Amino acid sequence: MEYTCTPTVPQSVVEEQKFLVFESSLAELFVRCPKPTHLSKVISLQKSLFGSRLIVRCAAGCSSTLSSQPTLKKMGARNLLLSAAVLFSGNTYTRLHDIADHLNMPIVGETQFYNIQKQYLFPVNETWLSMQIAIFDGLSTVDRIVMAGDGRCDSPRHCAKYMTYTLMDEEMGYIMEFCVLSTADPNVKNSNAMEPVGLRECLDSLQQFGINVAVLTTDRHVTIRKIMRL
Repeated sequence: MEYTCTPTVPQSVVEEQKFLVFESSLAELFVRCPKPTHLSKVISLQKSLFGSRLIVRCAAGCSSTLSSQPTLKKMGARNLLLSAAVLFSGNTYTRLHDIADHLNMPIVGETQFYNIQKQYLFPVNETWLSMQIAIFDGLSTVDRIVMAGDGRCDSPRHCAKYMTYTLMDEEMGYIMEFCVLSTADPNVKNSNAMEPVGLRECLDSLQQFGINVAVLTTDRHVTIRKIMRL
């Protein structure tokens, strides 16, 4: 694919195209020091890695540097965007790390990845909570609330390690509550028990907000039928 590149750089680092650049190709840009007052032949380079961000310094006694990416609040933009892309695409750090490892491509470390999620990406959860409370306020005046619930496993049910149980309001089509369960949870005896535990946790959460479910549509899980009779 050929295209014309304009001298102007997009204002948003999100819209800007990103390319994989080989180390040998990057070194060719430093055949001579780019500093106007220097311009001498570069004999050696100092390279520093900060996650996926590479900073190259001329080792000939000047302060000229070249960064592989722009910065956002002193952090490499690609470090943030890589972490966001993994989270928002539903992937995992392990998958990203495996791809990067096969390419011999440096990326953010696992600790840095989760720190970025916690500090910059997970505040999205605050928006979810504020919208959820607003919906609950509207439902508090509704006499007959109809819900549908089901669990989604990471693998066939009887060998699943994780499950997300979700409750949806049938009238509005809104997700009202969800919870993530693991077989490591002391309240979960086995994989088959995750679904009823998830339903109970979601219903308990709704009751704390004064939401009483009149009709619940779910599957034919034996334990769930017992919960519904209570």
